[in-house]
Amino acid sequence: KMDADGLEGVSQQAPDPAESAGIRDSRREVLDCLATLPRNQQDVVRLRFQQNLSYKEISDITGATSGQVGFLLHEAMRRMRLLLDARRRKESIQGGRE
Repeated sequence: KMDADGLEGVSQQAPDPAESAGIRDSRREVLDCLATLPRNQQDVVRLRFQQNLSYKEISDITGATSGQVGFLLHEAMRRMRLLLDARRRKESIQGGRE
């Protein structure tokens, strides 16, 4: 049996449907942009952010030096930022025409 104290945080934990949809859309956008990158950049991004591996661990897996891993990550993030910005500008412009 749950008492009032046990129910206190339940409504606060339920995600807002609109917020959940926005997160899903953002995640899809990021994955779409990731798919446009060269394979070596995709690999290091996935290993770093999906597997939470260190540069050293990524280096051991890929055969790249830690410095190369850092450069690949930097370039991947730069490219993805540019792609996402361009997409959002385009959506903003198209949204203004409707």
